[in-house]
Amino acid sequence: MNKLLLNSLLGVTFLLSGCASFQETGANKPPIVAPTPLINKLNKLPELDGEPIYIGVNSFKDLTGARKQSDNYASFSAAVTQGGEAWLIESLLDSNGWFKVLERGQLDTVMRERALVQQTREDFTDDDDTGLKPLLFAGLLIHGGIIGYDTNQVSGGIGASYLGIGAHEQHRKDVVTVSLRFVSTLTSEILLSSTVSKTIYSTAVGSDVFKFVNDALDPLEIEIGFAKNELVSVATRAAIDLAIVDLIEKGEKKEMWKFKNQPIKEVPEPKTQQKKEKTTANVRRDKSPLSRIKR
Repeated sequence: MNKLLLNSLLGVTFLLSGCASFQETGANKPPIVAPTPLINKLNKLPELDGEPIYIGVNSFKDLTGARKQSDNYASFSAAVTQGGEAWLIESLLDSNGWFKVLERGQLDTVMRERALVQQTREDFTDDDDTGLKPLLFAGLLIHGGIIGYDTNQVSGGIGASYLGIGAHEQHRKDVVTVSLRFVSTLTSEILLSSTVSKTIYSTAVGSDVFKFVNDALDPLEIEIGFAKNELVSVATRAAIDLAIVDLIEKGEKKEMWKFKNQPIKEVPEPKTQQKKEKTTANVRRDKSPLSRIKR
């Protein structure tokens, strides 16, 4: 009995170690970004050639209405983070000095505090100067939100059992989609827009042993397993980072701003008219049927 139990436990250990290696390999795949993969990250962005851009975060909300899935009860909890605006502000602040972020979501709180300071100084000081500086205006506004959360885009698993010893693995892939756009404060024109998707991986591995011991009188059943789920909030932050990088790169291509210390592209000198005429004559002579016959 002891030898049988020891062999069973050793089998479970080997199966779990193999499943864990497979699970780690699948869970650490790079994110899938739509429409094209982006290589650069926020902290590796080239510096802006000029002063930082003053930008205001107007709103960033969950527009999916998705709820957490549950097999046993109705869930009213949101499937994605409701604090996307905080992630967006942090991403803009971490963009290697590209942006100066201005408060817009809680601007009424700022205005009430400024009014309190002004009223207090007017009541208790003789100086008319309150010391308050004028508010900064944002040249750009950023709008957007979480526009998609698709669950079970890909799901599956694998399992095997032999002589009462088995192991199984299950995996699932969800996708969260984020959309951002830059809007001009002066003209309300939508200058740039970007939509990015981030894949969320979830895996689970387990093993079980079922044996009869004590002369096949008593059943022995052992089950063990674990699951690893990528955080939806972290995946949302990654999608926001990639969307900001995409917007910056699109703006540079449209010459809205320039990268600092960008190498100057050398324009090739045009060929002379004489060389062009000579080349054209050679091509015509080669294409002539008579020239081929003579050769």
